[in-house]
This record gives sequence, C-alpha cells and structure tokens, in this order.
Amino acid sequence: MWIGEGSIQPHQGESGNRHNDQLEEVAMEYYKKLITRNLIEPTDMTRYVCTMHDVVRSFAEFMAREDSLVIQDNMQVACGRGIDTRVHGGDCERFVGSLCELRHLRYLHVEETNISRLPEDIHRMKFLQHIVIPSSRKLENLPSSITRLVHLRTLNMIGSNAKQAASSRGVAFPNLATVHLEGLCEWEQWDWGDVTVGSMAMPVLEGLLVKNCKLSSLPRGLPNSNRHALRTLCLYGLTNLTCVENFPSVVQLDVFDCPELKRINRLSRLHKIRILGCPNVEVLEGVPSLDSLELEDTTMKAIPGYLRNVYPRYLDLTCNKKLYESICDDSSGELDKTKHIGKQVICYIKDSNED
Repeated sequence: MWIGEGSIQPHQGESGNRHNDQLEEVAMEYYKKLITRNLIEPTDMTRYVCTMHDVVRSFAEFMAREDSLVIQDNMQVACGRGIDTRVHGGDCERFVGSLCELRHLRYLHVEETNISRLPEDIHRMKFLQHIVIPSSRKLENLPSSITRLVHLRTLNMIGSNAKQAASSRGVAFPNLATVHLEGLCEWEQWDWGDVTVGSMAMPVLEGLLVKNCKLSSLPRGLPNSNRHALRTLCLYGLTNLTCVENFPSVVQLDVFDCPELKRINRLSRLHKIRILGCPNVEVLEGVPSLDSLELEDTTMKAIPGYLRNVYPRYLDLTCNKKLYESICDDSSGELDKTKHIGKQVICYIKDSNED
C-alpha cells in the first residue's frame, strides 16, 4: 500500500526490476523501524497484522485526510483527493460509475460489497497500482481494458465469483508483480490471447496464486523461457489441472489438492516443492536444483516411483499408517526409492476410525 501511494522512493540510480525490488526492501526497512520505535505492534508471529496506539492512529488519520476516501457500510468515513480508496460492505454499484473520476487513485480496496463490475474505462485510471477486491461474490468479469493499466502491480480477487480472468494480449500488465485469483469456481479456461514472438504479458510477474477453479491447463503464454521474474507459483484446488511445465525461473512451487495432476516437468531453478493431495502425479523431472520436497497423500499405497529420479537434500513424507508400517519393514523395499536422499522425515496421519 505504501508503494501504491507513492510514499516509498528507491535509492538513486536504480531502474527496471531492481527498481521494483528496492521499493519492497525500503518499505520493509520503514516497517521494521516503526516496530522498533513502538509506533506499531505486531499481533501475531507473521507480523502481517498490527495495532497502534489511539493517539498514533488519530495523528495518522489527520495526516492522510487529504489523500484517502473511506466508505464503510454506505457511510463516508473519510474523504480526500482519493489516492487511497477503500470500500467495505454495503451498496457499491452506485460508486462504480464515478470511480474513474478518481484519476490519481493508486490503491483501490473494495471488500464484501455487492459490486458486480469494474468500470469499462478503468484504463483511464493511469496511476492505479493495486486492485484488491476480496469477497466480491457478485463480481463475474473483469473489463478487457484492465490490461492497459501500465502501472498495476497487484491484482487480488480472493473470494470473487468471476468466471474468467482478464485476457492477456501483447505486453499487457507490464508492471504487474503479484496476482491472487481465488474462488473463481467456474473458471475453466484462461484465455491468454495471441502469443507472438517478442511479446509477453505480465513480464515482471513475481508471484502467482490460483485457488479453487476448473482450469485444466495453465495458459500457454504463462510458461515461457523468457519469463525471468516469476519466483513463486501456488496452485490450490485446481480440480482439472493435468500438468505444470516449463517454468525455468520458479524457485518455490505449491500444488495442493489437484487430483488430476500427472506431470511436473522442466523447472530448472526449482528449490522447494510441496505436493499435497495430488495422488496421480507420475512424473517429477527436470528439477536439477531441487533442495526440499514435501509430499503428503494419505491415499497412496506405495512411495511414488518418481522419487528415484530426484535428488533433494531434504524429504518430508506424510502417508497413511499402513504405508508407514510397510516403509518401516526393511523387506518391503520401499526405502530403496529414497535411500539416495540425505535427510528424511517420514510420518503418518492417523485414520479417524482408529482408536
């Protein structure tokens, strides 16, 4: 949010991806200083949620009075020139039509409202950097012009009911770094548009999370040998997904509850992978840099054969009790599949029917 509001400036002489990385680093330095000076206090171990003293909060609200527009349950709580706009609860449809009048808007957060659309001319909001629209159950589609927001860095649609994400054509979303798409339950195909030589949508994408949808494959424009910024890929509950291939820059991959997933291949820099609830994976190869592998599946009857061909330093395997007992029996030969892995933790989850 600080970055979106323009409060964070990089050191001189930086440009490109390094410029964006440094913004994150400078923001984290500021955040830590606020904690050490007792101006904010983390409420949990992750430090993502904080509290502040009433006096500090009142002062912050006073200083931000010219920049923020806050609407809570149809009541305007604060109003300024609208660099930061937040809407929580209530009727948001009447607000959509005038949204583009906030031409200097950088941060838009609309949560738990009845919003069903974003303005078709959203591309006019040239300074917009962050769109966060969680729990927007009536939101079904994104306007195609959203791809023309050249400064957009974050798109978070957790808990929406959209049937599709925006199509990506040419060099759409040139500065988009983080994408969270969750709850698009009927989403079956990601239309990436035409993939042409020399063009790549989302060229600086660093993290992608997709959860709870029916995608059978990732769009062919997303895996790309020229995509160097993408580091984290999280795929949760993609019920029809069959393969994850050709992500040379990804260092961390999560695949959870993807029952049709069969192949994971050609992730040359992959350092850490977690495979949970994916019982049909048959191939894991092309991962020469793999260091840590976490595998959990209480339905598997044997250790997957693909473990013979990967060489992580660490293996964390969770299975059912029957397989665990078979692994502990030297005569079963199950441990032959993992004997080349230096450090192993093998455990089982007790069946609910067991005493």
